[in-house]
Amino acid sequence: MVEEPSIYCVETKQTLMDPLLEYFKKDVILEDLEAAKRLKWEASKYTSVDTKEEEYKMRKVYERMCGSHIRGRALANKIAKAGYYWPTLKGDYFEYVKKCDRCQQFVDIHKSLLELIHSVMSPWPFHKWGIDILGPFQVVAGQIKYLIMIVHYCTKWIKVESITTISAERVKVSIGRG
Repeated sequence: MVEEPSIYCVETKQTLMDPLLEYFKKDVILEDLEAAKRLKWEASKYTSVDTKEEEYKMRKVYERMCGSHIRGRALANKIAKAGYYWPTLKGDYFEYVKKCDRCQQFVDIHKSLLELIHSVMSPWPFHKWGIDILGPFQVVAGQIKYLIMIVHYCTKWIKVESITTISAERVKVSIGRG
């Protein structure tokens, strides 16, 4: 004959479910009448599930009621509506959905763009330029603090010019030389 191992409880902590569990197991009601009414009302909504039944109940609700394979929070709400509860309900459902092979294979991946693609038309298709002003950098010889970088997009030609101050006139001169 095989002996079952014995487990000793070293420490216990009060949880929110303790009054409900006491009511389910021993039919014990609190002394406070208002609290007792609330407890009976709450207890009538749920069936207490122990850790051995959790996965079975999850699978049962998930495969029967939720054939659409919806995500964790909605599933936790479905099982609560079905009348089951345990303290780690939401976390358990998130883990269960992560392990579901069908959910991972057929999940909707949104590949749509936020807006329609439109082309940028240029009167001269090969005459596009990019201009960047970089800086300020540490002052070097000649009081130079900024760089103007001009890029011709068709030929990938790059011209960089160093300047002391940023002004419209200085940028025009740099473009004219480019």
